[in-house]
Amino acid sequence: MLKVSVDESGTHGGAPALVVTACVGTPKGWTRILRKWRPRAANYPKGYHATQARDEDNLFLASLLQPHLEASMAVVIPYEVFKAVVPHEHRSRFGAEYATAIRACVHVLAHWCDNYWYDWTTWVLETGHKGENSARRFLDSILGLPASHVHSQAWVGKNDLVTHAPDVVSYAIVSTMESARPASTRLLAEVRKSTMVRAFDRPTLEEAVAKGYDTIKQQRRTALQARKQRKNASKEALSADDALPGVSWEAPTSEHE
Repeated sequence: MLKVSVDESGTHGGAPALVVTACVGTPKGWTRILRKWRPRAANYPKGYHATQARDEDNLFLASLLQPHLEASMAVVIPYEVFKAVVPHEHRSRFGAEYATAIRACVHVLAHWCDNYWYDWTTWVLETGHKGENSARRFLDSILGLPASHVHSQAWVGKNDLVTHAPDVVSYAIVSTMESARPASTRLLAEVRKSTMVRAFDRPTLEEAVAKGYDTIKQQRRTALQARKQRKNASKEALSADDALPGVSWEAPTSEHE
């Protein structure tokens, strides 16, 4: 089973965009990365943060990704564009930038799994983002669905070294959009080797949001039809010839209806 590790950058005040990175590896690949990275990670007892780490450590970690990961992708969502495109009612209902980026990662990696004949992925995400609850609900809703390839989710802290890989990638990408602490040219070169970047401008975000809403509506219609079919089948079964005389049977109603 593949492990997908997720972390983000660009959550500080004034950041122009949110970057969410998903790094995908086999158990063997992650073992090799963590074995080589652990001695350097020990230099950060309060938790590794790429924005505060030494340049040589960030570069070393990034250099491990391309040889040992199966895939890596980053989604970039500018805050101003998202606010302009997505109505507040939809942000409240389906989640804001973070949940949208997670949805995009799941969608792309599901197709990637189809193409490369992978069955299931287990997702490990760093806890603490304000959009975590929306992302949790979304992942819960697709767990175990063959089309999603998502088998499980786990939310962990910075003490879990597997989150460090997507952290350094997200930091490097955000640093290209602001000058607070730019990543080195060598770090950016390593990130480009390992990671596919999907940056949403206004037209592409509008298209993606429209498709997403259509998919959600279709899923709800399908679920509603399935509930109606189960209800009708239940009524037919309970009104069969073996029903007890004098007993009125009613099909059970789902608590969600």
